[in-house]
Amino acid sequence: MKKLLITVAFSLMFFGIADAQTVNGLNTIGLRGTAGAEVSYQRYISNGDRVEATTGVNRYGFALEGVYQVVKDLPINTDGVWNYYYGGGVGSGIWSDDHHSKGLAIGFLAQAGMEYRFLKVPFVISLDYRPGYYFVPESEFDWTGAGLTLRYVF
Repeated sequence: MKKLLITVAFSLMFFGIADAQTVNGLNTIGLRGTAGAEVSYQRYISNGDRVEATTGVNRYGFALEGVYQVVKDLPINTDGVWNYYYGGGVGSGIWSDDHHSKGLAIGFLAQAGMEYRFLKVPFVISLDYRPGYYFVPESEFDWTGAGLTLRYVF
């Protein structure tokens, strides 16, 4: 129970960071398919960059992650908007698989990806890679962080 409370408190920090002014009213929520499934929420902040918070299940167990992303335009001439992004953040969760020490996991993440925002419908589709280094409960790199995401824009 104590570990669950620490994980919840850790997650509230991410959403506190995300309480900045939006740019063009763009926020997104959607599903990220990876080595499991995650719910993803993004909020743009005042300089055009954004924060993303995800929660879900993966091959280790339950995960909660927060990433700051620098967003840049890609000059591709289509009906929608192409961007690429990169950034870093923190991850936590409960590891419960047979290949790792069980318990609360805490680590650092990196992320890079690209996305396409449709102009005629309020959706964004993205493909990214989010590796991580976890130092609790054991020191380990996680290289399996590729994901495909579909988000609703509001």
